[in-house]
Parts: sequence; C-alpha cells; structure tokens
Amino acid sequence: MQAAERQLSLGKATALLGRPWTLLIIDALADSPSRFTELARRLPGISTNLLTERLRQLQASGIVERDGGSMPQFVITYRLSRPGARLQPIIEELAAWGSRLP
Repeated sequence: MQAAERQLSLGKATALLGRPWTLLIIDALADSPSRFTELARRLPGISTNLLTERLRQLQASGIVERDGGSMPQFVITYRLSRPGARLQPIIEELAAWGSRLP
C-alpha cells in the first residue's frame, strides 16, 4: 500500500472509530449480541441519544447488524457483523497498549 493510500485509509478508519464510545460499543458487542438496554447498562455514562447515534453509524458502515425479533415479543438485538468482528483483535491490542500508559 502506498503512503498516500495508507493515509487515506487510516483517515477513514479514524473518522469512524475515533469517535467517543465507538470502540467501547464494538468491544461490548464482541462478547455476544445485546439489546439496546443491555448495551446502555454495560456502558455507564453514555446517553441513550448518543448510543442510538453510534449504533446507527456503525450499522451504516457495516460494522454492526441489527436483528429484529418476531411477534409477539418483538426484540431487537445488535451484533457485530463479520467485518466488525475482525476489529476485536485490534481493540484488544489497543486496550493492552492503553494499560501501559502512565
């Protein structure tokens, strides 16, 4: 990959993943699919409006998929798509790197 192409690609990734809470949402979904309320509970401090916005952005980018349940109990869950699941080793490495910061 050429340097200019690498910078462009890194810029795209940073624009999406560098937003507050985004990596934490992806990490929370890595364990298992979750309902909105479960995600909100696992991410104390995030507002419901921001969680909704981030989930929509992650869905639009193909990182998160939304599964709707069937009647009579219409339950919506969110899960990582295949491309989203490929981010988990990167997030684990970032967490390990962050643990070594002062």
